[in-house]
Amino acid sequence: RWFGPGQAGDYGAFNCDSPLLLLENLLQHIAQNFPKLDYVIFTGDVPAHNIWNQTREDILDAISLVGDLFSKYLPRTKFYPAMGNHESSPVNSFPPPFVTGHNSHQWLLRGVAKDWGRWLPESTIPTIEKGGYYMARW
Repeated sequence: RWFGPGQAGDYGAFNCDSPLLLLENLLQHIAQNFPKLDYVIFTGDVPAHNIWNQTREDILDAISLVGDLFSKYLPRTKFYPAMGNHESSPVNSFPPPFVTGHNSHQWLLRGVAKDWGRWLPESTIPTIEKGGYYMARW
């Protein structure tokens, strides 16, 4: 979303979130020009930065959509995802595991464990669900 003067173009503008068109074209370019990547480290920060207008469902949908694009364009590339500070709601909120109920972020940890399970070994799921971290051997 662009909040500056004028309008952002199809591929975005300085100081705005990257549109899906930009991400998809980037992944197409990488797939065509670098077809034998060993791995990708993806550092997250997927949801739009209009944090006041994001639901938990919106956040999980965005994470899944971006994952679908990586799977589409780089299907044979090892993929190591991580969460950025905007994945949680409220933003920057990553409470420790002893926080339960509505104030916990179990909804996010379960969601990314399910989504990331397409790339990561099953042995990583328990630590992703516990705290959003994992270890995988390359």
